[in-house]
Amino acid sequence: MGCLAKDRKRPEAEVRKLIDKGLFDLRYTTGDPAENMRAKGVRSVADYVEHFASELRDLTFEQEKEFETLVEYENGEGGALVSGAIENRSAG
Repeated sequence: MGCLAKDRKRPEAEVRKLIDKGLFDLRYTTGDPAENMRAKGVRSVADYVEHFASELRDLTFEQEKEFETLVEYENGEGGALVSGAIENRSAG
């Protein structure tokens, strides 16, 4: 995890790979709004990895465990509430 946090482009690239595999579900959003949400998701996850790398290093991920976390924007104008569950699936 430390390696990802040292280079901002690496977590962004890894998240984009997950999106390309279909592992970023936006149930009812399409077109430009969906692309904007995906782009913001990439930035938000990269921010999270960057700021919490030391804590993430010691985490154990549990399949199907629900989670919720707030990622606040650096400019102080809001944030993103990320919630869901870690799934054990692969896009085919």
